[in-house]
Amino acid sequence: MGHGRNLVETQGDGHPFISTTIITMLLNKQLEDEMKKEEIFKIWLQEQNFDSKTINSRVSSYKRLCAAEGDLDDLYNKNLYEDLLNRLSYSIKDEKSNAKPRHKVKINGNIRTGSASLKQAATLYKQFLLNSGNVKRTKIQSKAQKAKGYSTKTGKIISKKQNNQQEENQVIRDSYSRFIARFNIDIDDFFNYGIEETIFAPLDYAKKQWTQQISKLENNQEIYIRRYGEKGNTFLYKFLYWEIFGNSNILIDPTKNAIPLGNIQHATNSVRNNNLFNYECSHIFGCTKNPLLFGAVWNICFKPKIYDPLSGHVTMGIWPEEYQKRLRSDIFNRFKYCIDSYNTFTKTKEIHDKITNFEDEIKEESKYKLKIEQYIDNLKSSQNTTKKVEQYISQIKLKVDSKVLDRFFKDAKEQWEFIV
Repeated sequence: MGHGRNLVETQGDGHPFISTTIITMLLNKQLEDEMKKEEIFKIWLQEQNFDSKTINSRVSSYKRLCAAEGDLDDLYNKNLYEDLLNRLSYSIKDEKSNAKPRHKVKINGNIRTGSASLKQAATLYKQFLLNSGNVKRTKIQSKAQKAKGYSTKTGKIISKKQNNQQEENQVIRDSYSRFIARFNIDIDDFFNYGIEETIFAPLDYAKKQWTQQISKLENNQEIYIRRYGEKGNTFLYKFLYWEIFGNSNILIDPTKNAIPLGNIQHATNSVRNNNLFNYECSHIFGCTKNPLLFGAVWNICFKPKIYDPLSGHVTMGIWPEEYQKRLRSDIFNRFKYCIDSYNTFTKTKEIHDKITNFEDEIKEESKYKLKIEQYIDNLKSSQNTTKKVEQYISQIKLKVDSKVLDRFFKDAKEQWEFIV
């Protein structure tokens, strides 16, 4: 290292350790100079446990991209990366029409498969940037440190076994990335297939049914929502909708999804496990305690089961974000009329203001009791006073904890957000 200082020094107990100053110099100055970007990318691919053939192919494609399109890090930092990914797309339709590729990389063989391979490399490199953060100072440091046999946490020399264990703990694997890379699937084809195979209600049917949904809510007819929170707390939504819409016929879906499933099956003439298999009935925008959106067929679809995890909170990384962005774009184009109608309804009816006003009222104990009595009188006059109704009324009379009310009104406002 120079400067008359040894790399390995000893502590008072005689154990060797690496000087913090030396570590800093190694990592901040020499490491980045000695390791090329493709080597850093290669190490990251190894940590994802890709096989050597796939790694070499992706690194080779990465180098070709850099040579033709410019440094990928620079493109990412200049917000030009998505443009690159778009230009790397080359569909079957493009192939049939002999369209020229929009990227700058020269391909001697099949343009579609060659472009797909380049796009795979570019997509993996983007994930490498997103998942690794400042990778040169994290994972790559650990590789260099392993070679030298020391720990930055303690400054002490550590055994090869300890190094291997630490490296295993740092491995990050993404099954979607590995699946797509393994079978050389084009990213656009992957997402587009998921959307194209999703089954939606016909627009004319959706418009008609949407008008019926509004009529049910405003004319005190039976309309459904999903159960809310702990057993018994759903009455708060029934209470709210009686206050806002004068509807005392808000019902709870018996299985959480029976009503939406029945509605979308009727709209599409598709019956799950009859003429439709391995599709999941799913809400697009959620809002299952909103009586309009819970049963509206334009907010419901049949998704292929292999894509359904991408629409929820289970899948992590760039995959659900990109899938949901594309799906919502399709929905906005497909059901613009219904979405605009919903937003207009929410605005003109001043739903948010009414929820806030109701919140202010029932948080005062005297007003809460008065409202409850009025609501109970309405229930008794509009329904048979069966044992079940009497039990329900006894639940309503119980005092609701203030924290429960706070959570409820927060949820209620979210249920009626504009769809944008």
